Amino acid sequence: MFNNTLLGVCPSPTVASFSGRGPSTVTPGLLKPDILAPGFNILAAWPPPLHKTAGARPFNIISGKSMAMTHVSGAVTLVKSAHADRSVAAIRSAILTTSDAVDKNGGPIMDERRGRAGAHATGAGYVNPIRAADPGLVYDLSVPEYAGYICSLLGDRGLAAIVRNSSLSCSSLPRMPVAQLNYPTITVPLQPAPFTVNRMAANVGPSESTYTVKVDVPRLLTVHVSPGTLVFTRNGEKKDVQRNGERPRRRGRRRELELGVREACCEESDRRHCRSRQASADFVKRVCAE
Repeated sequence: MFNNTLLGVCPSPTVASFSGRGPSTVTPGLLKPDILAPGFNILAAWPPPLHKTAGARPFNIISGKSMAMTHVSGAVTLVKSAHADRSVAAIRSAILTTSDAVDKNGGPIMDERRGRAGAHATGAGYVNPIRAADPGLVYDLSVPEYAGYICSLLGDRGLAAIVRNSSLSCSSLPRMPVAQLNYPTITVPLQPAPFTVNRMAANVGPSESTYTVKVDVPRLLTVHVSPGTLVFTRNGEKKDVQRNGERPRRRGRRRELELGVREACCEESDRRHCRSRQASADFVKRVCAE
C-alpha cells in the first residue's frame, strides 16, 4: 500500500532491476539503452477498463520502462517546443549529451544491488530536461546517413522495409559502418588494433562559441581527440571531430570487463560546466591487456 512520498532518498537515481539492459544483440555498436529516466512508482492518470467504469480510479501508481518513456517524451516535447526546427536526431543528441552521468551527490549511478551500474545499464546517463534545451553542440543525422547505415546492416530489403523511399537504393548510398554513424554516443571494442571514430558537431549555441575538449578514459586506454578546440563563428556551423584510440599497454589477466561511461567533454570557454558530454562505452569480453 502506498502511504507517502519519501524525499531525500540516497543514492538517487539508481537503475531498477526491471530496467532494460544492453548491449543490443542486433547492433552492439550502438550504446543501449540510450538514457535513464524515472520509471519506479510513477503516479499518472489511468484510463478505466472499457467494460468497467464504475468505481474505477482515475489515477494509478505503477513502475516500468513505459513510465520512463513518457518522461523522455516530455523532454523531447520541451526541446521541440523551444526549437521547432530541430530534427529528431538532433533532439536525441541534445538529451543524451546533457544527461547526468553521476547521481545527485556526485557519486556513480548504482544498480539495484548497490553496485556501480555499467554503461549498458545507464546509457548516456540520467535525463536532464532543463539542460537538454541548451546543449551547445548536437550530433545530427540525415536520411542518407541513416539509409547508408541500414544498408550496411540489412541491405536493400531492409532499406525498402524501413525507409520506404523508392528513390533510395544501397547501390547509390555510401555504406555507413556503425562506428562512424554520427551518434551522440560512441561504442568501440577494446581490441589490439587502434581505432578511429569520426563525428560531426553542429553549433546550436551562441554564434561565436569556443569549446575545449576534455577527455576522461581509463588509464589502460589512450584516446586522442582532434582538434582539441572547436571555434565556431555562426549558429549552425559544423566541424569534424576525430577520436583515435590505442590498445592497453600493460599486461593483465583475461577477465570480464566493462569500462563504463567515460566522457569526451566540450566545455564552452565562458562557462564552467560541461556543455556537450559525449559518452563513450567500451564493452569488452575476455580482454587480455598487453
